Amino acid sequence: RLGRPHRALTLAELRGVMGYALALPRFLRRPLTTEEARSVIADGVRLREQRFLLVLERAVYGRGQSPYARLLRAAGIELGDARSLVSADGIEGALGRLYDAGVFVTLEELRGRKPIDRLGVQTTARPGTFDNPLLGTRVTGRGFGSRGRPRRTIMSLEDLGQAAASTRLFFDAFGLGGRPVAF
Repeated sequence: RLGRPHRALTLAELRGVMGYALALPRFLRRPLTTEEARSVIADGVRLREQRFLLVLERAVYGRGQSPYARLLRAAGIELGDARSLVSADGIEGALGRLYDAGVFVTLEELRGRKPIDRLGVQTTARPGTFDNPLLGTRVTGRGFGSRGRPRRTIMSLEDLGQAAASTRLFFDAFGLGGRPVAF
């Protein structure tokens, strides 16, 4: 970002950076074993419907102005209805039914490049609109890419732990454990 002035961090961003910085050394000191990685992945699969419903309850319905909450209300789907869909059809079936009902956000809408205009809901995503308030220790940064302007990104140690588990199993599958690897 040469030539661009840096803006001051908000208090919430500063707290996130400090919490992340304090928790990171402990996180890095303890590498995942293959067995732990398998357990992390298995727990994620086993608990995904429960976690999905928790996110719906607290991060979507619990934040009334969330675009997802607005779309769900416009489609006439309350939290109990969503729970019933997941119970009856599993998570894939429930997500398919929600999509068919118009409860979805495209990538262009998510990035704020195109307004959400469906089911009588009209809004434009802004930075933070889709942030998950349930994430634990996290830090906000600026992503980069080859196209367009940099986008705000959120990194959490929980997400890094999930990625570490997947990466560990990938490395094991291809015999890369203990070998230098570059991404």
